[in-house]
Amino acid sequence: LINIPGATNETVSTPYWFYAWELITKANQLLDFLTDDIVAGSPLMKEYKARAEVVRAYAYNYLMENYQDAYTKGGNTKQGMPLYTTYNPFQEFKARSSAEETYSLIKSDINDAVQLLQAAGIGYTSNPSDIDMGVVNFIRARIALVTGDYPTVISTADDILSHYPNFLAEANYGGKKSGTPGSPE
Repeated sequence: LINIPGATNETVSTPYWFYAWELITKANQLLDFLTDDIVAGSPLMKEYKARAEVVRAYAYNYLMENYQDAYTKGGNTKQGMPLYTTYNPFQEFKARSSAEETYSLIKSDINDAVQLLQAAGIGYTSNPSDIDMGVVNFIRARIALVTGDYPTVISTADDILSHYPNFLAEANYGGKKSGTPGSPE
């Protein structure tokens, strides 16, 4: 849970909670329009659907990371989030699903997004604001990490590094042990 000294949990949590739900709502609005028959023959529509699924997967994972115990530390047996996969402002409130069900939706969205981007011919782009394979694979690796799927973490991170081999210079790995807090060396 997000904890900032001097603030109540409610005042601190509310903007973070609504941020994620706004992303889920907007993604669901778009996904409701991107039916299989509309997406089938259009690389552009495949790209848009992939982006919406990535946003929804990111938002649900964000909620799980911030509002649930770590999945690999007992959180896998606890509740997850209410799962909304369509937009309807009049639908009944849904009960919380299990953490397993929540991560099943998250992984399904991210894996479908990978397939859609590949089908649309979208790979790693040079525009840092694109939701491209670099972003999708980063989120995919993060989801795999928090759920303990280490082979996927490794293969996905390897794929990212194959496209960005100079992502972080070895000279910038880690930090320096200075011995005392605040000392320059």
